[in-house]
Amino acid sequence: MAKTQVEVITSVGRRRRWSSAEKERLVAASLDPGAVVSALAREAGLHPSQLYKWRRQRCARRGAAPGFAPVRIIDETAMPGFRRWLRAASSWLRGGSCSGMPAPSAVSNEGATN
Repeated sequence: MAKTQVEVITSVGRRRRWSSAEKERLVAASLDPGAVVSALAREAGLHPSQLYKWRRQRCARRGAAPGFAPVRIIDETAMPGFRRWLRAASSWLRGGSCSGMPAPSAVSNEGATN
């Protein structure tokens, strides 16, 4: 039988205190495209749910709707199946199932600015 090293924790440690700068750095990294929250949390030594909580707090602080995007109203005949998609989407928003919710066949963001 191979001997393995075991770490014995003999004292109760306090919870780690995270500075605002550390939290902001981790949250910003988690919002990068392609970032994996659980991997970032593991590397930082915290539970992914804590990082998600910090993200929610940051988004609430910054406001849910940071700006407006221009839209163009089109005739519903230009998008076949849009009414069916809209009914499914509103059902999902009310807590229904999202199964069978087709993607709209065309989306236009003409004139949108970043």
